[in-house]
Amino acid sequence: MTSTLRVERMTLARRLLAMFVALAAAASYFVVSAQPSSAKTLIPLQIGAPVVPVVGLTPELSGPAGWAIEQGKANAILAKYGYSYGGFVGFDNGPPAAQALASGSIQIAAIGDAPAVLSRAAGQPNRAILMQNEPGGVWIVARDGGPTSFADLKGEKVGSQFGSDFDHYLRYALAKAGMTNQVTLVNLLFADAYAALTSGAIEADAAPSSIAAVWEAKGGVTIIQKAEVAHPSFASADVSLVTSSFLKAHPNIQQAWWAVYNEGQTLIKKNPSAYLAWTAKESGETPALAKETTILAYQSAPITTTALKTVTSTEQFLVSQKLAAASFSITNWSVDPPKGG
Repeated sequence: MTSTLRVERMTLARRLLAMFVALAAAASYFVVSAQPSSAKTLIPLQIGAPVVPVVGLTPELSGPAGWAIEQGKANAILAKYGYSYGGFVGFDNGPPAAQALASGSIQIAAIGDAPAVLSRAAGQPNRAILMQNEPGGVWIVARDGGPTSFADLKGEKVGSQFGSDFDHYLRYALAKAGMTNQVTLVNLLFADAYAALTSGAIEADAAPSSIAAVWEAKGGVTIIQKAEVAHPSFASADVSLVTSSFLKAHPNIQQAWWAVYNEGQTLIKKNPSAYLAWTAKESGETPALAKETTILAYQSAPITTTALKTVTSTEQFLVSQKLAAASFSITNWSVDPPKGG
């Protein structure tokens, strides 16, 4: 009896040892497969950006980088640099995303140049690793029965998501028209603006073209100005930020993020219709509206001379309007900008 029990125990021990060796081998295989160039653990990157939620859909990062993620290309690219895609966090506006970056809740904040500049001017220690120039794309929407032109906004309440690129455009257009002190601006999230418009709480609102087009299709509002028509020289930029400390610890983060973004550009060029269909779904637009409101623009480097000029112009305007706390060098803030600025 004792001899039989000893044999059974030895047999069980051998089986357990064999199972342990097999599991260890399998674990080593998956680690190597995830990052063949290094034994280090991949660093997850959580990306934060402003979104306008669409009922029934999980918010996702938009633009070329978002398309690369959607197409399942991001992880393989990031792994080459020692990173992995850690997920997306949506915010109501750019400033909260910048705050989350400063707190370490996210590793990259992909926001407009106005909130990015405002965050740096306020003393947040961040750096710009990517700037994507974006002409136009802001529409002024008025309630039906209300203003029929931009000039009609004098003396009225106008909604604006403070700190956003769309707020920047509205203030820019008002300044150009000599109406800076003739309109009452109301800080209003896009999620609340349509109801405010149709109820008459505000007379107009400055919104992204994609959102404005959806509102117009619903009814009750009218587009009274498009930035690309009224002020074709106006442009803003999307800016990807990391903290200065993260950049110091991970100096290849710009190359990694640009590789993902550039892959997204390549995929869009190959099949723009698929990209527009995805954009339409994420924004709640019809494919026809997405084609009208989406501006496809490509660039050859993470930070270009054109983008630098755009962000510098934004910084100068925000300082002139006393919205930015302090002036600073956009070139020095940018990581690896073009020589000569």
